[in-house]
Amino acid sequence: MSTILDFVRETPTINEKIEKKEIKCFEVPRTKYFAKEEILYLGFMLNLKESEVQAKINEMKLGRKTIEKVYACRLDCDPWGGPRLAIPSLLENEVDLTQLEPLGNAVLRVYLHFNGVKNVLSVALHEYDEYREVTIVKMKGVRGIVRYIVYF
Repeated sequence: MSTILDFVRETPTINEKIEKKEIKCFEVPRTKYFAKEEILYLGFMLNLKESEVQAKINEMKLGRKTIEKVYACRLDCDPWGGPRLAIPSLLENEVDLTQLEPLGNAVLRVYLHFNGVKNVLSVALHEYDEYREVTIVKMKGVRGIVRYIVYF
């Protein structure tokens, strides 16, 4: 029996050069499906273990929406027809962060720095009455946005 769920997939890795530094990235599926390394971002922002995030994603097989990827798109091309967005790997790079003051509904906001390049990603967790929203904004290199809705 496979330990990788139907909605969680292995995706290609890419070496992207940002500010003369090489950063290992992974491709992010546009909707519905999750790259295996996205689970780490969601677990970090939601304060959950990797197995708990995968279990919540697996509930989609039963028709429940607990964690839904709304979209992942690049800002330099057609969001549905161009190449996929690639975001840095948390495992294969040197990672540092700067925590920011929460704004509005945000309960957690951070800038992530990779291999000495500052502010590559901005990641935020927003809380609303019926759901939470996690957004990942890639601000350097090929820019893009990934947005998730989390129902609890």
